[in-house]
Order: sequence, then structure tokens, then C-alpha cells
Amino acid sequence: MKKVCPVCHKVFETSGNYQLYCSVRCRKIHHKEVYYDRTRPIPQYVVGDKVLREFRCNKCHKLVLVTSEKDRRRKFCSPHCEKLYWKHPRKPKIEEKQEVV
Repeated sequence: MKKVCPVCHKVFETSGNYQLYCSVRCRKIHHKEVYYDRTRPIPQYVVGDKVLREFRCNKCHKLVLVTSEKDRRRKFCSPHCEKLYWKHPRKPKIEEKQEVV
């Protein structure tokens, strides 16, 4: 079955219906564009809505109230906080001091 990759628009051959992208690289590019989109609206709590779950963001410790079943957030208030949380600072290189004899 031939398909067209939505990222690079290359025609590729696939053996099943499940494959959407021509390569892992294109899949990751598309995921980053969609998931980390800063213009994507974050659902806000409206007074009177039924709260399905609540939690504190692991990064900024803000209280998050989830009211929609489509909202899959469980640990972070936004993709931005999640990205910052998993971004580890670089460890400084420890230079070994040699003793002069």
C-alpha cells in the first residue's frame, strides 16, 4: 500500500494501515510540532464544572483542575512545564587535580 508522508510529502510503501509517516524522524518532527505548540489552548477551569481530577504541576506546583474527559494531563499543567521538567542541566566537568611530587 502506498501512502504520502504528512511531514515531508514523500510517497512510501507500507505493509499495513497503521503506518502514517515514512520514517521515525518524520514522526518525531510532527509530534514536536503538535505537542509543543505554544499557541495550543490549555483548557481552563470554569466555575460550576464538574472536576474529574485535580493535581499540582510537578514543575511549577500550580493547582490544576481537569474538567474534560479529553484532557489527558496528569502531572504537568502545560507542555512547556513538562519540557522544562525533563530538561536536565549539564553537569560541570570535574577536573582532576594532579599532585605535584
